[in-house]
Amino acid sequence: MCSLLALYKKASKENKLAQLNFKTPTEKSPNTPSDGNQQFVDILALKDAHYDSMDKQRIEKSLTYLGYKILWVIHLFIDGKKFPTGTIKDKMWRAYIQDIIEFLSNQEYLKMLLSIDAESVFQMISIMFYPTAKVSPFELVKAGREEDEQKMAQGGEQSLQDSPHWRFMKVLDAYCLRPDTPENVKYQYYFFVAKVIARSPAFNGFDPNCFFFVTKEILSHYRKYIEFVKKIYDMYVRTRKIREAQLLGEPVDELSL
Repeated sequence: MCSLLALYKKASKENKLAQLNFKTPTEKSPNTPSDGNQQFVDILALKDAHYDSMDKQRIEKSLTYLGYKILWVIHLFIDGKKFPTGTIKDKMWRAYIQDIIEFLSNQEYLKMLLSIDAESVFQMISIMFYPTAKVSPFELVKAGREEDEQKMAQGGEQSLQDSPHWRFMKVLDAYCLRPDTPENVKYQYYFFVAKVIARSPAFNGFDPNCFFFVTKEILSHYRKYIEFVKKIYDMYVRTRKIREAQLLGEPVDELSL
């Protein structure tokens, strides 16, 4: 994981420098983006690339490929699997889950992952908020680290606000609701809260009024979308009427349309 992160940061830095110093090449690979930005390469082209081809090497060093590889490794760890193959032992799986929570609680890394694909990130962590088996990511998150379990045994029952799920949600809140957070990340977070957190047993007894803000923002998002679709439809109807009038040789009064 650390080596992948290092490669991703290196590729990100090189990509920024390439954008500053980019000059149109005389010859380009068919899969090379026309703007010199390595971030949006077609990783599906890998299946057609030769094993030791330049295209394959270029794609595997791209931000897109490295970013999704990081997401895939995290997904495997959450699911109790090793990378690239194998299964994590049950006694180690708990530590892996807690390490992932700690990793995602770092705002620098959280920002990086959400910039790769916010929807995929929220889908990936959803499993940690639902019990799917006797031993599941949900239960392992809930248990915390072994030292947390020992503190609970000494100090009595754990409150909702002290639970690992709640602490992790506060981290997500802190970044996703910042004014400078990209709009697409905010809305993916709103949908995640509405679809997953609002139904998660980890938050039973939570004040439902706290979800009012999220509901309002989602409705606002859909309203903007509906207004946009209406504008597109009005433009289509107006253009069609103008073309029909032109075909019939009738005068076109665009102001009245």
